[in-house]
Amino acid sequence: MFTSALFVVISPFTSFIPIIYMIYKTITNKDVIPMNPWNRGLLVLFIWSLIVGIINRNIISTLLSVAFLLYFFLSVFIENYYDSEYKIEELFKLILKISFFSALIGIAEKIAFSYWSNPFWAKILSCHPWPDKNHRIYSTFGNPNVAGAWFCCMILVCIYFINKNQKNKLFYYIALTLFIIAFFLTGSRGAAFGLFAGIFIYFFLSKNKETFSFLLLSSLIIVAMVYAPLYLPSLKFIVGHEIDNSINSRQAIWDGCYRMFQLKPITGWGLLGIYKNGIYYINYYKREVHGHNIWITLATTLGIVGLTVYIYMKLYIFEGIRILYNDNCRLVPLLAAIQASIIVHGIVDFTIMAPQMGIMFIISSSMIASLSMQYNDSTVKNPIPVPSYNSLL
Repeated sequence: MFTSALFVVISPFTSFIPIIYMIYKTITNKDVIPMNPWNRGLLVLFIWSLIVGIINRNIISTLLSVAFLLYFFLSVFIENYYDSEYKIEELFKLILKISFFSALIGIAEKIAFSYWSNPFWAKILSCHPWPDKNHRIYSTFGNPNVAGAWFCCMILVCIYFINKNQKNKLFYYIALTLFIIAFFLTGSRGAAFGLFAGIFIYFFLSKNKETFSFLLLSSLIIVAMVYAPLYLPSLKFIVGHEIDNSINSRQAIWDGCYRMFQLKPITGWGLLGIYKNGIYYINYYKREVHGHNIWITLATTLGIVGLTVYIYMKLYIFEGIRILYNDNCRLVPLLAAIQASIIVHGIVDFTIMAPQMGIMFIISSSMIASLSMQYNDSTVKNPIPVPSYNSLL
């Protein structure tokens, strides 16, 4: 599993390779395919996006629909092989340790672009050929907002293991510090609000008073990333200059996507429809791959049908979180926090379209589905015994 996790974290171009192995293992081992609402939803999205791509005569959108099929097999694999709290914790530990080096790469990337003129090695690592001196770090994720979303998830994982009072707590504090620095250097304000939402949900579900300090920390990060660059030029240099007009540009994108949705409300324009056709409807100076909002993007690309399926899937995940919380599952604060961070960040971005954050989203959702099924089964198979009249005597 180390190799698979490494391929996911190290580059967006290699992140889908482990899923091929998971498909092979699922088929050869004849694993059970849980047909719960989450997995059914992924299959329906695959079929529907395929149909929409054909309707719009967009070959690339049609081919991209295969991503939903890959996510379906990823979900099946996670539900079959990571069906206990211990296994899930071990997987998160592995991902965290690999991401530790991604954070180091991101910090080195910032230092390199600050002191040298576009060093070639840093361009390769950041997967971005045209950075500038105010460069927001990309690390191994190809985009600063995706990097911010990933480091947000790793901060939440660190908080989880710190609260577990493990022996190597010092390592998690070091990792937490490193992830916060890398997170700050991404300059992603959407990820900052996602972090606040994630830590708030973690604090609310964990009932752990120590988590309140992390909630205050996330608030300080938001203030620093949102307001300080407007008044402190030196801090603006650290987080990047691209964040100043992001809301205005997103408003233009949202207005254009709404016009596109009005033209094709049922089917949508296909997975790459915003990029291909948005230039005619979005009053913005460049093409956009997505609508910078989860709900708007799904409505524009897959229409009301795709959006309805997504809502159906999310309701199932929310129900799973409720089941786990009622049964005192120790992982529910972390899994729910990751979901919350992605949802709130998704108000201004669509990071789950990127392979790495898409995989993180699918993995966390599949873990919720897997654990909730386990808890449901244990409740049915092992009901609380009711003492008989004779035993009371």
